[in-house]
Amino acid sequence: MKPRMLIADHERGLVEAMQRCLASRGYQSAIATDGLQCLHEIRLLQPSFLVLGPNLLWGGAEGIMDWLRTEKRFPQPTVVVVHEANGSCNFQEFSTPSSFQLSRPKSIKELLPFISQLEFLAWNNSRTGYGSLHEATHA
Repeated sequence: MKPRMLIADHERGLVEAMQRCLASRGYQSAIATDGLQCLHEIRLLQPSFLVLGPNLLWGGAEGIMDWLRTEKRFPQPTVVVVHEANGSCNFQEFSTPSSFQLSRPKSIKELLPFISQLEFLAWNNSRTGYGSLHEATHA
């Protein structure tokens, strides 16, 4: 069974493109464009993967991570933090025992390699049962 994914980022066009791409590959996914919607979708979907952009409005990615660290009623998703290519995201602020980071796709051309990396992380994480703190980079 493929993992359920929640894609949370302030850029609606990007999250909708990611969702379409994931759906075409058989993944169940939901999107959120702000922190409040993200918390709602985490409760509703209980995703096994959370793709989290750092610039969410209404709570921000930091607020989502704080909530995940303290919330015990829901299974903890593996978190994939998406950051700008210039590395402006302080990944340590977002780290959990099952965290990864990827560079944000800047174009549709970069979207498919990004989705492939998500699939690799999902497959590897489901096979081993845990994640590890590291950075995955575009090939």
